[in-house]
Amino acid sequence: MKAKFDRAYSALESLLQHLLDPTPVHYELAMAHLDGKLPDMSREIRTLTEGGLRLSQQDAAGLFSRYIGREQGVACGDPHAAQTGARPDAGGASTQGVAPPSHVVGSPTGSRDPMEDRMTRAEQDIAGLVRDLAQLRRQLSGPAVPENPELEDMAEDEGHDVLTEATSRKAADVFLQSLAAEPHGYTLALSKLDDLYRINDLYGRSVGDNVLRAMASTLRQSCEGHELIRWAGDEFLTIFRGVPLSAARAMIQDARESMRARTLKLRGAGTPIGVVTFSVGMAAGCMQDPEESIRRAKQLALSAIGSGGNQVLS
Repeated sequence: MKAKFDRAYSALESLLQHLLDPTPVHYELAMAHLDGKLPDMSREIRTLTEGGLRLSQQDAAGLFSRYIGREQGVACGDPHAAQTGARPDAGGASTQGVAPPSHVVGSPTGSRDPMEDRMTRAEQDIAGLVRDLAQLRRQLSGPAVPENPELEDMAEDEGHDVLTEATSRKAADVFLQSLAAEPHGYTLALSKLDDLYRINDLYGRSVGDNVLRAMASTLRQSCEGHELIRWAGDEFLTIFRGVPLSAARAMIQDARESMRARTLKLRGAGTPIGVVTFSVGMAAGCMQDPEESIRRAKQLALSAIGSGGNQVLS
């Protein structure tokens, strides 16, 4: 079950990286690329995205038509044509049903086309994944808080993430809202591990947890005096109030280089796990809601990872 969620989560992250809507066509395209069952398609995707470029809506439609639609004997001109109704939102609302695709060819009158079945299953997968996304992030990023009311209350009252001791996202809401009134502006840095999935797969979740602790500690040391928030599973948001982008970038670069230089070892055996790196997206704002700056920083971090990792983009 975890492997299935890991693949699905990676597919959704890939769509976010390329700024593609989570439609059934895009989702199926991402899953096929991750599965590696269509090497010609994967090769073309690597060519199209060389140098950190993103896939466009037109690229996605063409890839689907040439490689996935071709297997089913259909032509796919518009990646949105297979879906009508609401898309899943971040809150986990389920999507509406799929209308019969208008682009299907060669379907007997009154019969259900195989492509329609595939699109319906894909949309159902997306709806279920969105509902479970928050739970999946917790599973991948750290141990669940024990079912101890006193410990749960302490974590909520103190406003810190139990695993890394960074400020929790819930506690950070009020703090972030106050940035809109910051007269000297602010700079945000969203840092994300380049390959947490590989670490978890090779060494287990407990080692992944230790890597997250090391990452938080490194960011805290290099950016001393600035707020550190655990934003999501392997994502940390550092807030620089009244600090220009160039100065904040120098601190973040120091953290990135320090993390890469650390020798992380397996507890007990003492075996090094290899170089661990993270990438960062940075954005600045002044007298405005930070939501857009956070979104921009997240996109830049994903672009940095997609173009090789271990770098800072702003």
